[in-house]
Amino acid sequence: MDRADTSGFVSGGDSLLEFLLLVHLVLVC
Repeated sequence: MDRADTSGFVSGGDSLLEFLLLVHLVLVC
């Protein structure tokens, strides 16, 4: 699941945004 999401974001070139979004979601939860 994470691997697929990372692959999609990396393809778009927004790996950093994906990482920040993931951290934000983790902190919220």
